[in-house]
Amino acid sequence: IFRIPLCGWVMSLIGHVPFDRKKPGGHVVDACADVVTRGGSVFFFPEGTRSKDGRLKPFKPGAFVVAARTSCAVVPITIKNTGWLMPVGDEFYAGGRLRPGDVSMVVHAPLYADPAAADPVADLAARAKAAIASRL
Repeated sequence: IFRIPLCGWVMSLIGHVPFDRKKPGGHVVDACADVVTRGGSVFFFPEGTRSKDGRLKPFKPGAFVVAARTSCAVVPITIKNTGWLMPVGDEFYAGGRLRPGDVSMVVHAPLYADPAAADPVADLAARAKAAIASRL
């Protein structure tokens, strides 16, 4: 997306952290941890991509590594009905169509990494996933 004229430029200006799916995610985790340490917020899609069937996919650890490393909160958000509005493979920017409909969001209570957990990152990811799943 950063290579798209104007779009990439605007994303850079407003502070988006670029992510190259062909590279390991460590550079993104470090950049996001730096943003959080400086008082900013970051927004992750922990599945990494959209689901074709509407079910939650396994979560990637990046957001939870950042949270554990910086002691910041993770605020899970359940977003409903976007799969119907723009199905995977039918994106409007690739010639697909947008469908009319409603999107709803549920903002859950903040979660923090538990340093006493055997694996604080995996524990936080599991609790965030459970919160999101509870409202799908």
